[in-house]
Amino acid sequence: MPSESELALRLQQGLDQLQLALSAQQQAQLLVYLSLLQKWNKAYNLTAVRDIDEMLVKHILDSLSVAPFCGAATNLLDIGAGAGLPSVILAIVYPGMQVSGLDSNIKKTRFMQQVVYELKLTNFHVFHARADTADLSTTFDIVISRAFSSFSDFVTLALPRLVPGGQIYAMKGRYPESELAEASSLCDINSVIPLSVPYLSEERHLITATASSTQKVN
Repeated sequence: MPSESELALRLQQGLDQLQLALSAQQQAQLLVYLSLLQKWNKAYNLTAVRDIDEMLVKHILDSLSVAPFCGAATNLLDIGAGAGLPSVILAIVYPGMQVSGLDSNIKKTRFMQQVVYELKLTNFHVFHARADTADLSTTFDIVISRAFSSFSDFVTLALPRLVPGGQIYAMKGRYPESELAEASSLCDINSVIPLSVPYLSEERHLITATASSTQKVN
């Protein structure tokens, strides 16, 4: 098991590869989050990944890989946030952004609430609700998901949550050709961006989309 200093060095090297400049405090917050994730995972089964170094790569650095595309947003919603990935990570990177994590699993929302308390994340808001019925009383610049099972289903849930001109971001593994075809009638797909996650050889992509120019968002 890697030491704290080894994890800190690996995180710093990953940030360098991603060309992300984070303060010492932000890096410390990421490492505390990683420690909490490992601790709570033993009882709550938040993720199938058990090894802390693998968590650093597949959860922290994977979430950080989308950060460069989110910086212009004033608020962001993570649907199916789970343990707060990528939303907690983005809240740490962008303390001036209002970030919301929505999940229907009470164990996962309790974990996110504990993270808010431990890290003093005043810009992060936890919602325990189903995505199709949640009353959030606001709309968002970006609605994001990570590993949502169906892109079409995610688009359907995300569209009513967007401000006019808002962006849908879907983090995926392999190039999702069939999912893109299925969703093409629901939204305008703007790009599919290959992501490079430090220390990870697996494929990662970010789909960006907006409301269809032929449809009106309620």
